[in-house]
Amino acid sequence: MIALRDEAEKALSQFKGAAEGNLAIGGSTIPGGHILPRIAAGFILKYPHVYLSLKVADTGKIVTDILSGELELGIVGARTSDGKLEQQILVEDEMRFIIPADHRWCGKNGVTFDMLLQERFIVREPGSGTLKSIEESLQKKGRRLKDIHIVAEFGSTEAVVQGVKSKIGLSIVSPIAIIEQLQSGSLKALRIEGLDLKRHFYLTRHKHRSLSPPAQAFVTYLAQAAAETDLMGGISLDQNAH
Repeated sequence: MIALRDEAEKALSQFKGAAEGNLAIGGSTIPGGHILPRIAAGFILKYPHVYLSLKVADTGKIVTDILSGELELGIVGARTSDGKLEQQILVEDEMRFIIPADHRWCGKNGVTFDMLLQERFIVREPGSGTLKSIEESLQKKGRRLKDIHIVAEFGSTEAVVQGVKSKIGLSIVSPIAIIEQLQSGSLKALRIEGLDLKRHFYLTRHKHRSLSPPAQAFVTYLAQAAAETDLMGGISLDQNAH
């Protein structure tokens, strides 16, 4: 009954050509926690008759919910192989190796992969776009995740960051997730020499479902925001990696 109600509201909105009604979107940890809330603030001001629902989960869950129709749009940190989905690059990210400010490597600008083998590591859970991107980066260099001494697996980037600060282990995350810690100096973000940790965040939708007027308005607004502002929050990777 709820699904029928939503379909009826969507059809009515399409008939009126108005951006109003419910819009359910999702984001994996980084875009859902740091990019989409900033975008949503301006979008809601521009479209006050849209009720926006934002779900934050790992990439796998967001993709599943788009396929099921629970979400119309999502922004995730990994490509999907499902042919029913359409993905468009939204923004580039570059993950970094993060350490506490009092770590013995805090005076360095970068580390080698062999140096990482000396350290205990915290990783994200399977299904995380961050973990998938790290695995792909390692594979390109003939390395595997199991080459690293993994001591813990956490279900969110925030938990990983707290684990690093608590000295459970070190990790690889997006600098956008630790802007405040980088600015305060409690954490430092280093490059890993010879390892390409660049990745993209993808705007993801179902190929075979028409977008509702609110979703169409959001896609347009998102494209404008990407062209006019820095979706990564103004962080300078080079500045914060030193």
